[in-house]
Amino acid sequence: MSPRTFQPGEPLSLEASGPLGVTAVDATLIGATATRILVSLPGLHSCPETLYAGVEVSLRCIDSAGVHSARSKVRAVRQTSPVTLSLDRPTRVETKQSRKSFRVPAAVAFLLDASGSSNPAARQMPVTECRSSDISAGGICFDTTIPLLVGDHVEVTLAAAVRPEEPLTPPITFAARVLRVRRIGGKEPRSAVAVEYLSPKNVDRERLVRFLFKLERALRTV
Repeated sequence: MSPRTFQPGEPLSLEASGPLGVTAVDATLIGATATRILVSLPGLHSCPETLYAGVEVSLRCIDSAGVHSARSKVRAVRQTSPVTLSLDRPTRVETKQSRKSFRVPAAVAFLLDASGSSNPAARQMPVTECRSSDISAGGICFDTTIPLLVGDHVEVTLAAAVRPEEPLTPPITFAARVLRVRRIGGKEPRSAVAVEYLSPKNVDRERLVRFLFKLERALRTV
């Protein structure tokens, strides 16, 4: 098996830690040579003082195998719009979590449309706001009173924000399939449900991955 490498266009998380402080930003690989990689920093039109030639950085990406990380060093900063960085090409990429899809344990609000359910009782229920117990680039787990069945087709719409000033605009809607349903006891019938997204568009998946990076960084700073 060939070693894992970062791919052009792949959404990355870049973190720098040096004498001037810690910075975590989104990045996109836009070019590579045998010894260097070039990344852009979407949305950044001036470079933070913590990102400078010589500072060491970590790079991470998410795919179906988990989260991959590597160490590198900034060699040059280009004050373009957006900012671009020239980095040492990583010699080793490690998979820190090997599972179907890296998950973030967080309560994220989303809308669930069960009108495609095979259960008439679920089809009759209105679009309902739910909260995840964990979320990934491949699916979402949550509790609900909607009587879903394994194999049901539903729609999940994400419009949450890690911070109020950074909402998911426009919202992301995924067609999804119910993988697991576990009934939970209590006064009101509830179920713990897991769904997987069905063939999301690349642009939607990229936006979701960037959202997950921000979400995970926010959880680590709490």
